[in-house]
Amino acid sequence: MNAAFEKLSAYPKIAVWVLKGNDKTIRFYEKYGFRFDGEEKEIILGTSNTELRMLYKMEKGFDKKDYTLKISDVISHYDSLINQDNDPVHDPEPLKAYMDKWDGDSFIEKLYLEDNKKVLEIGVGTGRLAVKTAPLCKEFYGIDISPKTIERAKSRYSPIHPKTLFAA
Repeated sequence: MNAAFEKLSAYPKIAVWVLKGNDKTIRFYEKYGFRFDGEEKEIILGTSNTELRMLYKMEKGFDKKDYTLKISDVISHYDSLINQDNDPVHDPEPLKAYMDKWDGDSFIEKLYLEDNKKVLEIGVGTGRLAVKTAPLCKEFYGIDISPKTIERAKSRYSPIHPKTLFAA
């Protein structure tokens, strides 16, 4: 996010659209200073969905030191999502379908996974992608900064297809 702010520092405003009800994404952008401006639009993702616009206003330009998060803040953020049971496994179907455009079947096919390959996923989180890739490879390793997300990932798929997940 810091790199994005640096690239966009010449612009007076930055706008992002988020799906209404996607609390995890909304909290992420709010943490960086984005706020809703009241604009909404309807989009079709199989069914009609509402997107809300969030704006960030460059008051005096971007100062990287103002937005650099401590690692402990990042861990705390992801741990709090787990504490609230905010996990992609609970996302509404339209959001799951929307996310599948990026990491759905066509994405998995492009990884050319085979039962003799080893895979490392950095930022494995709760294992949303791991549940799709781990069964298709010889060895799967997932690493994440948040111990709680790793525990959630282990509980989601270790009984079915045991692989190695760790927090670091």
